[in-house]
Amino acid sequence: MQKAKKILHSLDKYLALGFDIDHCLLRYKIKQVFPVLYKAVAKVLVDQKSYPKEILEFGKRERCFLMNGLVVDFKTGMIFKLGQEKEILRAYYGFSPVPKSKLEELFGSPPKYDIFDPYKTRTSEYLCCLTFFECYLPALLAHMVEFKEKEGVKPEVYLKDVLEDINHALHVKYTHFHEDVHHPVANYGYYLKEAVEDLDSMLYKQDKMKGLLQVLRQKGKILFFASNSHFEYINIIMEHSLGKDWKDLFDFIIPNASKPGFFTQPDRLFREVDVNAEDKFGKEVEKLELHKMYSLGNAKLLEENVRRVTGKEGRILFFGDNYSTDALAAEKHENWDAVCIMEEMGDIDFGDGYDQSYWGHWKYEEVPGGKIPTFWYDFMSKNVAVCTSLVDSLEMAEFYNS
Repeated sequence: MQKAKKILHSLDKYLALGFDIDHCLLRYKIKQVFPVLYKAVAKVLVDQKSYPKEILEFGKRERCFLMNGLVVDFKTGMIFKLGQEKEILRAYYGFSPVPKSKLEELFGSPPKYDIFDPYKTRTSEYLCCLTFFECYLPALLAHMVEFKEKEGVKPEVYLKDVLEDINHALHVKYTHFHEDVHHPVANYGYYLKEAVEDLDSMLYKQDKMKGLLQVLRQKGKILFFASNSHFEYINIIMEHSLGKDWKDLFDFIIPNASKPGFFTQPDRLFREVDVNAEDKFGKEVEKLELHKMYSLGNAKLLEENVRRVTGKEGRILFFGDNYSTDALAAEKHENWDAVCIMEEMGDIDFGDGYDQSYWGHWKYEEVPGGKIPTFWYDFMSKNVAVCTSLVDSLEMAEFYNS
């Protein structure tokens, strides 16, 4: 029996509203950010892991693999777009479409990817990409499939090693702080350095969002954010988008939240952010002070602090763009509801050369006689309170005024 869909209560039922940063509080210019993300990982693979220089190329076909929800199968090396019943709606092997006859030969008629579990987006058998900050992975993996195909090597032999190398590249790209050393983001790596150097090309100004947050504060709501990003980077991009006074908008500020652990590890304490420590972590705490920054922690303990500060019982609403580690993870808590931010539901400029005919529409697949909803659009619509394109979308206005 399928559980009843969660509902969005009226605003007065929520003591606090929380947010992820990327694609929620802030909006990125996807057409600019995507090639930078792709090339940042590709450069590490070429420079440190001796990958072929051809993967540095970024053109139409790489851009056209920009779609949330694609699944990479490690055994076959194929990349899938799935329908609501896990049927394979489209597939590519490298950058070449896979004919339906081949899919039926491997996965039945109609072809289905039955092993897929929406609560396990990375397993030993597949990888599912759910945010625009990881959508470059299918394009990179498609390149490797084409290279290895020429050598006659099966995907199941090499793809997991490629993913290990990509994880190394991600660590190199983002992890600029350790216990014994801290590198300022303005001169670290490929992605962070380039992003900080040209914020105007990467980020929209968020005056409308700032106004909304100010209205919510005036209505007495506790506001917080929980982001996996380091506070130094957060401070730079938040100042650019929301102004130098951005910290005044939030009661609790939680960088390095390490989601989904924030939602799944109820015994993990918060740690003060200590700007004088090399790794920036201070002492562990249970009682949070207003307008102070904390790392790690957990949703249950945050909820207790919200009740302590307000002296009331009530619910918490969380806005997140990652279907799994934000929205679905938050919904598992009894007093939490989630709004899943899916920018792809609105109009996004993916840049010159983007061709939707590669993967079709993100929301559905055109078939004779109608449309089949995509897996993630169907699943998220049934399992979170609301799916919407932006935190400050027009369809959310009625809620903020309720």
